[in-house]
Amino acid sequence: MEALSESLFKLDKERLVRSALFALDLTRRDITTRYRGSVLGVAWALITPLLVLAVFTWTFGTIFQSRGPQAVVARASDSVAAAAVQPSTGEFALILFTGLIVFNLFADVINRAPGVNAGVIGSQRAGGTGSH
Repeated sequence: MEALSESLFKLDKERLVRSALFALDLTRRDITTRYRGSVLGVAWALITPLLVLAVFTWTFGTIFQSRGPQAVVARASDSVAAAAVQPSTGEFALILFTGLIVFNLFADVINRAPGVNAGVIGSQRAGGTGSH
């Protein structure tokens, strides 16, 4: 019984490694295909989010004087505590960056889903349309 459970664990471990390598290969292909032919290539994957973060941090942190959730909680209880709890620009940028990561992941999935579904649907044979 132990030999069977060890062999099943080994099989699952090998399958997991193969699946992870396959996912890494698909990710690498997607990134190289997406940025092929651009001036800076894959560097755009790092430059674009950093520029967006810089612009958002400057706009919302400096111009609109937005603050994180700690300042809102403290402001509701005591105005003196609010001044002491307000996050620094770095902390505000970190909060903003976390939100941007979640938003960009969601937006990318939603924007790419129709193309993936079209490829899957287009590759299926329609049933009942031919003679038997």
